[in-house]
Amino acid sequence: MKNTPRENSLIPEPEGSPAAHSLPIRVFGIDSNGRDFSEETETMSVDRHGACFRLRNPVIVGDVVCVRNLRSHQEAQFRVAGCLGSRGDSPDTRAWAVEPVDAPPSFWGIAFPAASGAGQGANQQGMQCCACCQGEMVETTPWHREILRSSGHILRACSRCHQETLWKPAAIKTCGGAGDGVGGAEEAPRGERRKRKRAAVRVKVRVRLPYSAHPEVTFSRNLSPDGLAIISARDYPVGTELRIIAPFLQDDFHAEVPARVVHQSLVAGTPSKLYGIRFLKPLRKP
Repeated sequence: MKNTPRENSLIPEPEGSPAAHSLPIRVFGIDSNGRDFSEETETMSVDRHGACFRLRNPVIVGDVVCVRNLRSHQEAQFRVAGCLGSRGDSPDTRAWAVEPVDAPPSFWGIAFPAASGAGQGANQQGMQCCACCQGEMVETTPWHREILRSSGHILRACSRCHQETLWKPAAIKTCGGAGDGVGGAEEAPRGERRKRKRAAVRVKVRVRLPYSAHPEVTFSRNLSPDGLAIISARDYPVGTELRIIAPFLQDDFHAEVPARVVHQSLVAGTPSKLYGIRFLKPLRKP
């Protein structure tokens, strides 16, 4: 049974930016190579919106990890919000910001100040989706601002793309009260707009260039009959034709599907890119 710290044992924390707190934790998850990992580390700073800690194992922004507080022995899920760069002696050790998925307010054993309604809207930032160029005003947390300072992007849901995409700061203008827009931004070509919503499905996918004998195996971030998204360290410019095998969703596991890259964006804190891929022929139904 999970232990819950008593309210009177919580350490009071002044309101403001994330405070430096070194708390022992163990992190469980799946790394960027698809392997399970378990790593003991310490938090660098925490607040009511999340935490920051170092990891040797590479993780993917948007994935969910399990964090065990080694003082209270509580466990909770956190979403990887972004990378804050290399930290520590090893270049492979990076600092990651995470946001709570199901962690209770008492998870860290710290009594954070109640959220104040004063200054509501002061933390709003004009943001633009890197995939479809949609722009809107976004309420940002201290961790969002840290990630933006470090990498220039945050990951958030896009209503037009129907998935989480990378967003960057942008100047937002209101056009005659009709709504928000991004000044000077172009809309994604209509031919590239998604016809069907993609489901967040993580399956093993084989990707190769036509006539190439050196495919790569990676994992999908989402999938629909029309296309999928993957993260890869290889360079696939927009317009590149690919051959895709999604082995767990086809009755013929060796049947390749021709596809084309329709957009790409950098994955914060890594040399990899997020690729949106459209199938030129539909996947076979399972």
